[in-house]
Amino acid sequence: MGDAFGYGVEFTRLPQIHQRFGPQGIQQPVLNRHGEAEVSDDMQMTLFTVEGLLAGIRPGAPIDQTDVLEAVRRATLHWYGTQIGRTESQLPETALSKYDVLRKNQAPGGTCMRACQQGARGTVEQPINNSKGCGGVMRVALIGLFPELSNEQAFGLAVRCAAQTHGHPSGYLSAGVLASMVRDLINGVEPDRTARRALDVARHWQGAEETVAAVEHALELASRSNADHAGAVAQLGEGWIGEEAFAVALYAALVASDFSDAIRIASNHDGDSDSTASIAGQIYGAWMGSEEIPNAWIRRLDALDPLLDVTGQLIGANS
Repeated sequence: MGDAFGYGVEFTRLPQIHQRFGPQGIQQPVLNRHGEAEVSDDMQMTLFTVEGLLAGIRPGAPIDQTDVLEAVRRATLHWYGTQIGRTESQLPETALSKYDVLRKNQAPGGTCMRACQQGARGTVEQPINNSKGCGGVMRVALIGLFPELSNEQAFGLAVRCAAQTHGHPSGYLSAGVLASMVRDLINGVEPDRTARRALDVARHWQGAEETVAAVEHALELASRSNADHAGAVAQLGEGWIGEEAFAVALYAALVASDFSDAIRIASNHDGDSDSTASIAGQIYGAWMGSEEIPNAWIRRLDALDPLLDVTGQLIGANS
């Protein structure tokens, strides 16, 4: 829901958002001519990542990280195939392949597309590029929903999934922080504590300085939050790069009064609003559950059917 909400103002500067929606900015999802709230490539890639995780992680079986990463890589390339116009007969048969909505070109990130063109074979040890764009962090949160993983394991797996397309430490370590947080949040740990626990893990990785500094800045701003959320978000960045996208989302989730407030704060700024609102929604949702998400908004999601499909598979795998 956060992704669809923010997608309505992606690439739009804050003054233009105010001009279009009023002084409070965007307050409701933007609907297309079919009355739908469209998800972006962020949600598309998240779903395909989960499909890879479900193929690679089997309940009750030992986790082989190599097998899981290969399953995620193949799923990411499957998503790439939908974006470059491969036909159904040219794509592997999966649960997601039947949904036309996931074939829509929703301004996918250039780094992800180029990395997929090269096979998405990047690793921490052999980076595929030097990108720290947010295309790694925005797709890995649901790694934290797998009970087979500890928060440290979730961190490491998310890092390596993100590194398949993003080679800069800030592009993949921010992903690790998010997945680790989600793992803790669904176990009832308070969000500021989950963030600090994830930072303790991040500090053991080379190149973590930018990610640690960005998260600490978000925590500090949230601790002295005032009404000027737009000013605080501007201090954290525009969200085009991994550590900034995560920091904006974390701040929004920490200071929000409810789910809707979180994604509004994370959307009303100059930058990558769909990614920041998506991550904010993931954090807040893992913390507080789905009850606060307006049902009227959920029913408008264009990707509701594949979302429910993948959710059912997750529940089945974890039951």
